[in-house]
Amino acid sequence: MNASLKYFFENILGSIISKNPEISTLSAAELNLALDKKLKSVNVHKPTKLCRLMKGQNSDKGIARHNYTTVYDALFSDMRKEVSEMFEMGIGTNNTSYSYNMGKKGTPGASLRGWSTYFTEANVYGADIDKGALFEEDKIKTYYCDQLDSSVIKNMWNEIGTSKEFEVIIDDGLHTFEANVSLFEASIHKLSKKGYYVVEDVKLDDLPKWNELIKDKYLSEFPNLVFVNVKLPNRPLRDIADNNLVVMYYSR
Repeated sequence: MNASLKYFFENILGSIISKNPEISTLSAAELNLALDKKLKSVNVHKPTKLCRLMKGQNSDKGIARHNYTTVYDALFSDMRKEVSEMFEMGIGTNNTSYSYNMGKKGTPGASLRGWSTYFTEANVYGADIDKGALFEEDKIKTYYCDQLDSSVIKNMWNEIGTSKEFEVIIDDGLHTFEANVSLFEASIHKLSKKGYYVVEDVKLDDLPKWNELIKDKYLSEFPNLVFVNVKLPNRPLRDIADNNLVVMYYSR
């Protein structure tokens, strides 16, 4: 089955079969269960405007591979015009010498361009370990970052601007537990009190590690943060082991 035909049948099936994320929330603060209810009601197989926008940029966030954009549309649709600063780790590289690359057919900067269109009033910032992937366009600036090195992360934030806070921070960089934790701990102070921090492509085997770390450390260290594990059912005809998110936001 060619890619276009497979995509067509996936969308037809997605319109018929409703599948909702599995949500697990941890927090030391009082919970606002409205967000949990909203996320649990998402049909992860039904394309949204954001899904189509990201697919148009050749990003794998949407229904082309993952279905994160169905969740993102639920999270972000009401704040699209309120987001002034957003950051994403991981521009995407075609350089196959890097562990996590998009291959030769990938489009570096695809999701950054998608976010720039979606968040109409936002400055969009990106970062990557591959300096060859860096670029600058209208509303988009990118920076070098090694997310396993806290000093490099600190330098990146200093270069972007120490006074800036971000309504959206997404980690789509090096997809390992250690790298995700490193970036989170060196970057969470940049999250706006009304914002969301999201870790993408979390492996099923790493979700228990996140739960353990949150319970043992983060609930006391970040008492006002809410941590949500989002397990997304795979789209029809796909079997992906890392189709999961960890979402953090301040209780409100």
